[in-house]
Amino acid sequence: MDGTPFLAGAAALPITPLPEHLEDRLYLGGYDGYLGRPAGGVHDDLFARALVLGDGETTVALIALDLVGMSNRHIARVRASVSRRLEIAEPAVLVACTHTHAGPDLQGLWGGVSPGYAAHVRRQAVRAALQAAADRRAAALRSRRVTATTTPSARSSTSPATRPSPRRRTSTSHATSRARSSIPWSPLSEAWRCS
Repeated sequence: MDGTPFLAGAAALPITPLPEHLEDRLYLGGYDGYLGRPAGGVHDDLFARALVLGDGETTVALIALDLVGMSNRHIARVRASVSRRLEIAEPAVLVACTHTHAGPDLQGLWGGVSPGYAAHVRRQAVRAALQAAADRRAAALRSRRVTATTTPSARSSTSPATRPSPRRRTSTSHATSRARSSIPWSPLSEAWRCS
């Protein structure tokens, strides 16, 4: 670096449905079998997480939402608002979803999008980015190149947790795929996948 400080700020705000959203027929996104399945309550909180990075010349905002996905129409509104409020180029605002299959439908694929909940998510996503930008401080950015001499394989493990299931595959469903995977499934692994 040329001596210019690298700045980073992070924030997380809840996008958990509020009681009024649940009363407004909020559908859950997920697998095909969940078509038209309204939410019956809240099991765990959902968040809009933002990271704003800059080097004094260029600033980028990264926003991750705990949703299966979000329609381009809503993403465009978040990007435009963050771009305008932070005075950065719209292409420097990235909005992604964790692809959780246990959150509300904001794509309209599983029963419809609640306008009230969609507005709540958009507001919280923008607020998270603004809060992250306001909390920026000097940070260090480092990278390192590592060359692996061997390629590890989960299939070579003898641990029951990572050994592939001997069951014959009869379906292409996600549950079957997960059961046959050589990588153990956990709620965290599902929560951090991006679409």
